[in-house]
Amino acid sequence: MAITPLTGSSEFFKSLRGVNSDKKSSNRAINRLALGGSATDKSITAEKIIDQTFRSKLRVSSILTQNLGNARGAVSVAQAGVKNISELALVIQDKLISLANSNNLESEKRSLTTDLENLLNQAESFIGGSEFNAVNLLSANGKDLNVVATATGEELTITSQSSLGSVINSLSATIKNGSRISDPNSILQSEFKLLEAALAEASTALGGADKAVSLRQRSLQDFNETLIKNLGNVLESDVEREGVRMTAQSVQTQLSRQTLAISNGNPSSVIKLFK
Repeated sequence: MAITPLTGSSEFFKSLRGVNSDKKSSNRAINRLALGGSATDKSITAEKIIDQTFRSKLRVSSILTQNLGNARGAVSVAQAGVKNISELALVIQDKLISLANSNNLESEKRSLTTDLENLLNQAESFIGGSEFNAVNLLSANGKDLNVVATATGEELTITSQSSLGSVINSLSATIKNGSRISDPNSILQSEFKLLEAALAEASTALGGADKAVSLRQRSLQDFNETLIKNLGNVLESDVEREGVRMTAQSVQTQLSRQTLAISNGNPSSVIKLFK
């Protein structure tokens, strides 16, 4: 059974419990309107109670949630690609070492060379498959990803690991064109060493980027919970007009769902359930 990680303050959980109550309030207002009544007791509209500030902050929260979600997706897909290529690199190294054996028969050399070509084809497919929403951080043509990550306009830059894609292309060309395959030791000392260095750099950089995105997501969750608390104050006041309550609860529900999405997108939250 899947576990849904939930993190947040008591205000956040309180707002989640209020999601279902929205329907009751909405139904009451709809019934009154159907009978020819008014959704409000007086001419005071919801817009006068929940002013443009709340609406503006809700839009900001929605944009930031999407930005950080896309960034997290791009980083996660790239990390998966690095992991797969790292596993392939071990096999490539073994094949190159075996190919360097001077006692190999011609048939063995051809078989090892074919194996290496197939392994490099897989590595290239992992690079090509490391794309998320048209962003590929591992491609040789990859570019840095810049996203607005905070309500104050702070920009988060996730550095492209295009050097990994370039090294894979270089190693693949070296093995496939046959010009240096007869000297596998030189490949091990040159192109393969560059591959190992690129993998180490990509793993470290993407790990740091993942933590940076996670930090911004936690900050956004705090931002959302603050809005939820403020909206809760509106709902718990003496204002009983159903139109106001419907609008406030609608905004509160959207914020709750965004905060829940952030929590579900943070794998580390699962660990907290077992502490």
